[in-house]
Amino acid sequence: MIDIHSHIIYGVDDGSKDLETSLEMLRLAWEHGTTDIVATPHANGEFTYDPYLNKGRVEQLRAHCGEIQIHTGCDFHLSLENVEDAFQNPAKYTINGHQYLLVEFPDGTLIPNIDSVFEQFLRMRVIPIITHPERNWVIQSNRPKFDAWVELGALVQVTGGSLTGRFGKNAKKFAEDLLNDGLCHFIASDAHDTRDRHPKLRNAHDIVTQKWGEETAETLFTANGRAVIAGEPLPSNGRHQPARKKKRWFFF
Repeated sequence: MIDIHSHIIYGVDDGSKDLETSLEMLRLAWEHGTTDIVATPHANGEFTYDPYLNKGRVEQLRAHCGEIQIHTGCDFHLSLENVEDAFQNPAKYTINGHQYLLVEFPDGTLIPNIDSVFEQFLRMRVIPIITHPERNWVIQSNRPKFDAWVELGALVQVTGGSLTGRFGKNAKKFAEDLLNDGLCHFIASDAHDTRDRHPKLRNAHDIVTQKWGEETAETLFTANGRAVIAGEPLPSNGRHQPARKKKRWFFF
């Protein structure tokens, strides 16, 4: 499996607190089937995003943990300051410096001009990946807008813990709805520690395999993630076959 969202770099945000925790997170990820993991520290009003520091600590982790492949990225908060900087320096934030960018919405508000922000990114050939929408009640309450962003060209990452029930019934139901509707492209851990928000994806993989089939699991846990870390187009537009038909289909 390929995990495109994690907080394994120690001492830079609310994720890993020290080197030992980072190494234990990597060990757990590897033991539960993850071969590649993207280190995506926060860039928001609380935590300063320093790509040079992050790169140095990723190199340190690689030296200590040779089995799992570690890649660089960012958990990019959609603030005015961040967006303006990313328009000028997109590779500073994208995964492996390619075209895919994890974007995180604020918890309590819907950004009024997000359509134009996404349009600008896409014109720059930067592809937004909306992180864990199933955990954001504002997005849940504005499903038509969310569907329109996907129609526009944004991709969607669901947290594995949402499918296992870690984030509650509403998050689990919305995550399942996204898979049923074919509007999920990645499942990642968003790991922050070794216990409560760990990097183990195997249980979520088993749930997807059982409910939506092996092909869907391969698409969401491996094939699409492999394309992202390589900076390549998603296979078959990253879509999996929905579990039920809808009156309206979205393509991008």
